[in-house]
Amino acid sequence: MERKQTALATIVAAALALAPTAALAADYHHVHITAPSPAMGVDWYSEYMGCEPVADRDDAATCGGVELVFVPQPTSGGSLGTGINHIGFSFPDLDARMAEFEAVGVRGAGWVAIGVAAVYLGAVAAVFGLVPEGLATLYTADAAVLAIAGPTIVVAAIAAIPDGVQGVLMGALRGASDVWPATFLYIFSFW
Repeated sequence: MERKQTALATIVAAALALAPTAALAADYHHVHITAPSPAMGVDWYSEYMGCEPVADRDDAATCGGVELVFVPQPTSGGSLGTGINHIGFSFPDLDARMAEFEAVGVRGAGWVAIGVAAVYLGAVAAVFGLVPEGLATLYTADAAVLAIAGPTIVVAAIAAIPDGVQGVLMGALRGASDVWPATFLYIFSFW
């Protein structure tokens, strides 16, 4: 048994050691983005993101070596109907860049993401909290297990709301390049 555990630990350690190397070796060439007007997409990314239009095309821009190709498709408002959720850009002075974006009408959606996570997980928690024994009976008929599982499911349902919101907040911290507080909070939250 000890040999199996040692072998497993060695494999996991090797995978963790090699993962950053594999990620760095990736070569990202292009991203397709649906937009109501490809030319407007090229113009916007060129003006506000520092991208360069591709010389022989009116539907693509290059951003740091990655080509953004805009494909025509009408949207329903916001990101509805678009073909991509988000693209991450990094700026040395994020506050200055955000001020520039806000000056032309672009806003961050952090509070919206937190609200969506809280409402969605609240609904899931309500379902779990209202029928915990019913959920537990999907897995067992043992009365002793059901007596413990019901209250445990209620606690898990309540805990899911702040846990989901912290996941959104951790992503926001990482997006703001503030990774160390997020890392330590995550480690100590689940230790």
